[in-house]
Amino acid sequence: MESKEIEITEEEQGLFYLIRIKGAFTAKNVLQIRTRIEYAMNLGHNKLAMDLSGINFMDSTGIGLIVNLFKNIHKIKGQLVIFNPSEPVQKVFIVSSMAKCLDIRYNVETLDNLFD
Repeated sequence: MESKEIEITEEEQGLFYLIRIKGAFTAKNVLQIRTRIEYAMNLGHNKLAMDLSGINFMDSTGIGLIVNLFKNIHKIKGQLVIFNPSEPVQKVFIVSSMAKCLDIRYNVETLDNLFD
C-alpha cells in the first residue's frame, strides 16, 4: 500500500509561483494542497508551476483539484504548468484524458524557460 503522507514546498520564482508536491495526492491531502495554491493566487500570482515528480499516488480527488485549478487559472488569464510528472501521475493523466488539455512538460532540468 502506498504512503498517504505528503510534503509540500513552495516559493516565489520571480513571475511565477512554484509548488513541489511529494507523496500521495489524495482526498486526505487535497485541502492542504488547495490551501497552498489559493495562498499563491491571493498573493497575485496567476502563473503557477507544479512539480509532480515526487507523487507516488494520485486519486480522483487529486485529478479534480488539478482540473479545477486549470479552469480557475484560465479564468484569470493565467497559466498552469505541470512539470516532470511521476509515472503514476502520467498514467492517471492519460487514463483520464487530462494529458490532452493540460500544459505538461517532461524532463525539465531548469525553470528558466517554463513561462516563455
